[in-house]
Amino acid sequence: MTKHSPTQPPSLLASLTIIVLAGAAVMRYWLTTDLALFGDEAFYWLESRHPDWGYSDVPLLTPWLVGLGSTWLEGYQGVRLLFVVLGSLIPVAVWWLARAIHGDRHALLSALACLAVPLLAGMGVLALPDVPLVLASTLVLGMAVRCEQQPASRAHWVILGALMAMGFLAHYRFVLLPLALLLASLSQPATRRLWRTANPWISCVIAMAGVLPTLWFNLQQDYAAIGFHFNQRHPWQFQAEGLMYPVMQAVVISPLMLLALLAASLPLWRACQQGQAGARLLAMTSLLYLGVFGLLAPWTDQRSTNIHWPLTGYIPLLVFLPLLFLPAGSDHRHTQRTWLGILVLGSGFATSALGGWWLHSMHRLDSLPYPVQRHITANMAGWNDIATRVAPFQDQVFVTDNYYLAAQLAFELKRTEGILTFDHDKAVRDGRLRQLALWDWLAQDRWPDTAIAVIEHSRYNAEEWPGIADTLCRRYPHLRTLEHFEQFQGKRDIVVLSLNDHGQTSHFCEPLIDGWVDSVNQQGQQWQWRGWYSHPSGIESVSLLLDGSPIATAQYGIERADVSQALGKHASPEMPFVGFTLSWDSRDTTPGWHRLQLLATSRSGKQAIQWEQWFEQEPH
Repeated sequence: MTKHSPTQPPSLLASLTIIVLAGAAVMRYWLTTDLALFGDEAFYWLESRHPDWGYSDVPLLTPWLVGLGSTWLEGYQGVRLLFVVLGSLIPVAVWWLARAIHGDRHALLSALACLAVPLLAGMGVLALPDVPLVLASTLVLGMAVRCEQQPASRAHWVILGALMAMGFLAHYRFVLLPLALLLASLSQPATRRLWRTANPWISCVIAMAGVLPTLWFNLQQDYAAIGFHFNQRHPWQFQAEGLMYPVMQAVVISPLMLLALLAASLPLWRACQQGQAGARLLAMTSLLYLGVFGLLAPWTDQRSTNIHWPLTGYIPLLVFLPLLFLPAGSDHRHTQRTWLGILVLGSGFATSALGGWWLHSMHRLDSLPYPVQRHITANMAGWNDIATRVAPFQDQVFVTDNYYLAAQLAFELKRTEGILTFDHDKAVRDGRLRQLALWDWLAQDRWPDTAIAVIEHSRYNAEEWPGIADTLCRRYPHLRTLEHFEQFQGKRDIVVLSLNDHGQTSHFCEPLIDGWVDSVNQQGQQWQWRGWYSHPSGIESVSLLLDGSPIATAQYGIERADVSQALGKHASPEMPFVGFTLSWDSRDTTPGWHRLQLLATSRSGKQAIQWEQWFEQEPH
């Protein structure tokens, strides 16, 4: 079956598509203006300051695009500039692919439907490898279909090879697409015969231009990047949370749109049976990307974000999606199937708009009410404030506990030297430990004599934090706390330390305050807390904080024989009288959401907050 002859696009539909795609492009750029960099983006910016043939986490294309954009514009917009452009071209590439299969009318609808897939609609807002990966994959599919339709065109095969090279330079996940090309070409006699001609081999040779830089880097680094992506990042053991993978796809694609895309596999399958040019390639692409990542989900990396991995697999389904709602030859615009299509697209557009609002909310996180704020991540907010607070110490080396924070400080301070991190677990988990070692950014390899430590306290729970404190205190017993502040109502908690400072006695390296809140009872406006606190120097006070301000003091010194038996009588000079009780009446509190905390202060001056809760005070 040959492809449908292109028809003159309906002017109204074409105009609507152009307006919508242009509006989406403007919206993408607008979202980049105030939204702080995601940790990965900051790291790609850092990689762009160290040009190389490859990196331990990605091939060279993403950092190089970041670097090129940053030469034209400063700040967040520069980092994301080329990604906004490439992301805005993805719906155009979908139109170009679909036009080779169905003609203009359905192609325009496929381009519009692209924006109803939230992950595709948001492509380019963040500077991530998926943007050039999805664009290159879509263009490769479009050119491969044209090569099948016009196998004698040498120019088509040359362009196909160049586009494949771009895909190899974008991300390691691109490897599934050449596999789909190979399997589809071997699945039918007409395309098998093409391998007897020179054109496919010319494409392969050109495509190798995208493989060689990555291969060269891996040869130099003991295949660190290849080993990470295809083996080390994955536990290869069954994880029950991986069974939630289809549910997560429904959330980020939108449930109705996901069902519609899966249903679009039916007309795609019929096209394969009818021998339509390119149909087998599109079917194999969807099968590999959706099947491989879906089936392996319980055994692969669940600690990192993986919802975007199968994104290329949805592109062929978008091409055939219009056939579900506008069958060929149908002129009935108000049929039930058409209205169902409008409902599906509408749900996708609504989800995409919600995602845009969610991203926009990050840069104004402080102004959001708590019920909304608690559902918004702080990963792309507040970094400039941290950099501003530590900027007076620019003449010193900075040491951080995690490489994300190190990369954010590097970007905000425009500083690519004199920053170290003693991160290990996250750097290994994200495949970036080797890269940090290549730059000599690992503090554990060369602890400085004196430095400013910037520690993200909120990353650690009560069991993990003593290990972080011990790492610093063993090397710098005279360190001093310069500042301790929180952002976004406790979403992020930062400690700034002067390492090897002999000026003052610091409470940072003292033993932690131990304690537990046994019960919290609320009856109407009356609150009551019971628990215990212990410290080798003794407990000076236990206070209740309302929105950060003390409003009540606990009665401390209640006998707790159980605690004495568990900790030992020498754990505190007050043992066993380490219990407390605290009562508070909230009736004078202003209506709205408020934050309650219990603050324990030792006799030596060390403080700890081990309990907090938000509550809503109703109007009287």
